[in-house]
Amino acid sequence: MVNDVEPRSSFFDLPLIYKHLQNCLLEGDDVSIDLYLEAYKELIKFCELLGGIFGYVKDEIESKSKILNELRSSRPEMFQTVKTMIQYEKESRLLKKDGYVSGCRTLLRLHWGFGDFCILSDFYFVLHFLPIFGFH
Repeated sequence: MVNDVEPRSSFFDLPLIYKHLQNCLLEGDDVSIDLYLEAYKELIKFCELLGGIFGYVKDEIESKSKILNELRSSRPEMFQTVKTMIQYEKESRLLKKDGYVSGCRTLLRLHWGFGDFCILSDFYFVLHFLPIFGFH
């Protein structure tokens, strides 16, 4: 018998995003990169549910998350938190090194992807839901 129901992990889970964002905040105004990226995994699922208009945003979030995960895998102790990442890249003079893909800049671009998501979701709401309520 074929199971037509997808595993729970493939469904978008808004409370899980909230949980990851709450838990990624650490003492000393720091952020756990792993938990932060887990929240973005859920956001990617939401973009997939919304369809093609969110494809660009989904691709941007996926590509930036992949870079951060690769950096995290290559030097786990240096990319554990945002502060350790900034300190490592700054002290190692990696931010000015040609060809180096910076975790700091990548994190900034990940935030830009989230900003694009917010703008598109507002646009999506206006186009799809306001006509239902009689607004055109």
